[in-house]
Amino acid sequence: MRPDQEVIKRQILVRHEVMLRNGDLLQDYRPEPLITPVATTLFHATQGFLAAGNDNGLPAVPRTSGDTSNGFAAFVGDRITVHEMRADHHTIAHNANLARIARTVSPLLEARGLPVGMFPASLYPAHRRGTK
Repeated sequence: MRPDQEVIKRQILVRHEVMLRNGDLLQDYRPEPLITPVATTLFHATQGFLAAGNDNGLPAVPRTSGDTSNGFAAFVGDRITVHEMRADHHTIAHNANLARIARTVSPLLEARGLPVGMFPASLYPAHRRGTK
């Protein structure tokens, strides 16, 4: 049974609105460094946004920057670990890659000494607007 055309139309319109709102939020986003460095684990998709030979037959969209932290290093401090993964922006979320991420992160989450609260003080930006 095929979905109703009106349902499909509503889904497309809602997703379009979400994309527009996300773009608006990104335009105004101004990240600030954290007060103190925090241990940070990142997973770097080495094949860029879209890998060559992708399932959709689209042209590759490679990385345009050598910064494997995608800019995060400047904000979280020098306690950063980047794990390279042979994946692109989309395939990094495939099951085998998610399993690798889970295997890597699980021991970190079980380590002693991690902050108990959801938002420890060290995660707050060093300079809030108007308090420099």
